[in-house]
Amino acid sequence: MDKSILYTGKEMAEYYVKYRPTYNTKLFETIVEFYERDKGQLCNFDLAVDVGCGPGQSTLPLAKYFNHVIGVDISTEMLAHAPKDVDRVEFKLGVGEDLHFLQDESVDLITAGAAFHWLDHGKFNNEVKRVLKPGGVLAVYCYRFPTIEKDAGNEALLEYQKKLSQCWMLDTYKMEELYGRLPHPFACETRKYDGVDMTREVTVTEFVGLLLSFHDWWLYKKDNPHADDIQKLQARLEEIFYEENSVMKLTYPFGLVIGRKPL
Repeated sequence: MDKSILYTGKEMAEYYVKYRPTYNTKLFETIVEFYERDKGQLCNFDLAVDVGCGPGQSTLPLAKYFNHVIGVDISTEMLAHAPKDVDRVEFKLGVGEDLHFLQDESVDLITAGAAFHWLDHGKFNNEVKRVLKPGGVLAVYCYRFPTIEKDAGNEALLEYQKKLSQCWMLDTYKMEELYGRLPHPFACETRKYDGVDMTREVTVTEFVGLLLSFHDWWLYKKDNPHADDIQKLQARLEEIFYEENSVMKLTYPFGLVIGRKPL
């Protein structure tokens, strides 16, 4: 897979920033609690690195806990939306498989939110082992595509997704299962958490904005320039949720896997 095409369009990046769900504080509290428990003697909340940071949604919350936070992403379009001049936070263009700017055993925490599945796991895990301090933590987490509270809404969405299936680069419906199988470098010390709530209420327009934040639609549109599938889906959802004033309840299945580098 050519990762260079991931989230590279300016318009798609704008939809991503505006419509992707944010993570609640419970996620970061859970990660930090795990980090703080049984951490190594060298672990002092000095440096956290967020790989696949995008516009910084999962990077900024770490600044509450760590003295210095670095967000790393492959997409210049995403980084263009990252906040500037935030105290103790910086962003770098790069890939998780090459963290050459970090010294050996210099990092307290590495996170990868909705990014681990895109990485070359062998290369990334080697870098994680190199840069993490003894007792440091790697936390990877992801939500997969949401379910809609009404069956009719899910059926309409499934019909839309079937049309775009030729452009899927990853089966998002199996993401949660996938995270249970991915080769975390510290598998023997891994714990999985399913208690982070990701239930959201959005309008139909906001939900369509979410769909436009995924590369699948843009790849499909490139091959089918006159396609109006997303407009048809929006019209159908407006009908289904008419009595709710076009407000939909979404549930994002979520997985979090945490591991600690041996002391």
